[in-house]
Amino acid sequence: MPLSGELFPPALANDLGKRRLVVSSFSSLHRAAARIHFGDDTPHAEDEGPDLPDDPFRGPVFGEIVHHVLENIDFAAVGAAADAGALLESGSALRAALDAPLAKHLPKMWTRLPPEKFADDCRRRVAELVWKALRTPLPDLGSRLCDIPPAESIHELEFLFPRHSGETPPAEVGLEEGFFTGFMDLVFRKAGRYYLLDWKTNFLDAYDAPAITRAMDDSDYHRQYRLYLHALQRWLRRRHGDDFDFLEHFGRVYYLFLRGMTGDQSSPGVFCHRPTAADLDLDSIIGR
Repeated sequence: MPLSGELFPPALANDLGKRRLVVSSFSSLHRAAARIHFGDDTPHAEDEGPDLPDDPFRGPVFGEIVHHVLENIDFAAVGAAADAGALLESGSALRAALDAPLAKHLPKMWTRLPPEKFADDCRRRVAELVWKALRTPLPDLGSRLCDIPPAESIHELEFLFPRHSGETPPAEVGLEEGFFTGFMDLVFRKAGRYYLLDWKTNFLDAYDAPAITRAMDDSDYHRQYRLYLHALQRWLRRRHGDDFDFLEHFGRVYYLFLRGMTGDQSSPGVFCHRPTAADLDLDSIIGR
């Protein structure tokens, strides 16, 4: 049966050249809302900052290696490993998860060490961070990440949603279609509740509660996880229906500062937050 009517909706000929897509991320929001520090109120060094020549295992490249390993390694196998050294056994699947990102990223890192020793040192450093992070019991969860079945977790969950939250954009923004985009490091489910987690390889002076609180504030991470929560709420409502009560079925937000984690119940380096309705308000997140 032939289609009737116009094949395409009419374009606004006079305004077509003015239309544009604006895609924003947490980083762009953070830059726009950057705060001024005075006196000794300086931000902590972090792996998202520049590489430091006195420590080759600090900087964004090392952070990329750690994130890649955590995205691809078998959590359960790490849980079964007696220690971090087990991740380094030649020929094992765990070792393969370590070697692939090292081969890709090590040439980008600066060092005076011989290549083979540098690779071994980096491999050991990453293995220790991963082993402790996945075996640390998380507050209010009642288990470790290595106990979460693979079918109950999603790594690097990408999102893209419109900046305007209503059904129809108002006329004044019709020529500029804004979107937010990003990746959530890990979303998982346990006992019917969903959880959001972000890995951080930031280098801090300390990893106790006051230091973690300051790091969360300095890096504007509260805005980051609120943006992620808004995206996650939209996605879950599409999956489960408009009647899905996100706050009822959501557990906690976790930010794991890997360098501070010890693998035991009282491990420092863990930020945990139970969201409220205010955390989901998009207007307050983007400051409009």
